[in-house]
Amino acid sequence: MSVTEQYVEEEQFRVLLVLPWSQQVLTEKRGRTRGLPRINIPKWTRSAQRLREEIQEKWGIRSFIVDFLSPLEELPRCTVVEVRSRDRAFDPSELMPVCVDDLDEEELTQTERIAVKKIIDGDTQECGPFSKLGWIDEARSWIRENVLDHDVTFNEDVRQLSAGGAFALVRFGTVQGPAYWLKATAAPNAHEFTVTQTIARHCSRFVPPLIATRLDWNAWVSEDAGEPLYAALNLPSFEQATHCLAQMQLLSVSHVGELQAAGCFDLRLPTLREHIPALVGYLEVAMARQTSTKVAPLTSRQLHELGGVLNEASIAMEALALPETLIHNDMNSGNILFDGVRIVFTDWSEACIGCPFLTFQHLLVQALEADETRTWAPRLKEIYKSHWRTHLSESQIERVFALSPSLAIASYLCGRDPCFASPHRSADSVQSYTRSLARHMSQFAQSPEFLEALCR
Repeated sequence: MSVTEQYVEEEQFRVLLVLPWSQQVLTEKRGRTRGLPRINIPKWTRSAQRLREEIQEKWGIRSFIVDFLSPLEELPRCTVVEVRSRDRAFDPSELMPVCVDDLDEEELTQTERIAVKKIIDGDTQECGPFSKLGWIDEARSWIRENVLDHDVTFNEDVRQLSAGGAFALVRFGTVQGPAYWLKATAAPNAHEFTVTQTIARHCSRFVPPLIATRLDWNAWVSEDAGEPLYAALNLPSFEQATHCLAQMQLLSVSHVGELQAAGCFDLRLPTLREHIPALVGYLEVAMARQTSTKVAPLTSRQLHELGGVLNEASIAMEALALPETLIHNDMNSGNILFDGVRIVFTDWSEACIGCPFLTFQHLLVQALEADETRTWAPRLKEIYKSHWRTHLSESQIERVFALSPSLAIASYLCGRDPCFASPHRSADSVQSYTRSLARHMSQFAQSPEFLEALCR
């Protein structure tokens, strides 16, 4: 392994461990002074999850991440953590409780000090409903009140995947019966609250069982519905996922208007076609920033030719008059859950209304990556085809299959930001991935099957 491969970029956090029963915070010895503990975790990972793991491993403390304070240039970012180990005795040589006001300005700025006191006092007006101590207990009580068919006893298996003042993703384990997931969203994903409820109302068989919703938290609780599909990457699980996807899409046809009103984005073929010029412009910028010489960037001429071909493909597919359905524009194996019996789809922040075959193409890509035998694709296509034979002829379905790969990539790239205005679009990692997708899109658009489907 090279030195480059061994290097992992890390981010350091100041960890403000709050003792709820005394409203003090824990400090560690640093030379002759005391300060907030520091923890380094790899970048681009789930910060809340990794920090809790490090706190448990380093000090044996059960904890819960409450919030992350606004980043500063001069200090590592500060995370406010609720200590859940009430019976834990602290060795002053390791960790010692002090009052928040005892921390000097070099450890906690005055602005941060005010924010921390509000969290300790339970003042959530500015930062959101989860920026307070003890909200985990309130959430557990809420879940107990809404599970009506049995008594719920929680254990200490709490998996916190994201944290913040206005959003959360937490799994609560139980002594007996299913675990429960609480998810809360804020801008730019606030719409997922209403979208999830609407999908659950009309397509309940294909999403995790919805237990409760809470408007003031913009949150909902779902019953645990199994492990992500990447834990069972085999043909039978993809066969079942294909059946379920088609069934859910067909069921959604009569509810498209309500789904769009609930917050699903418009990615119908005419709308997608309108955004192709902006997509081409974004790809030109991404290609211009390429520094690698391993493969040549697509030229501006090639990209504009690709845009023209995508335009033709969308017109050809629209002419087949496929019904518009619910589509999942982030159909990866992490968003497909399997409990050994049932497949469901989750994480609907990228829910759209559009051409159903494009989401099937996203699912097919996941299967192709897992298929070492290179034999799964025909079987999955046949399953999906069987659900659409009442709408299209055999030759029409084959034509849609041929047109789908390039349009599915275009759909994914446009997503909820078809004007390409989001700051994350300019990140090096995002643009590198975008260039890779653009090359795949170009290759698909030059394939004989695709050109034949365009009647060229």
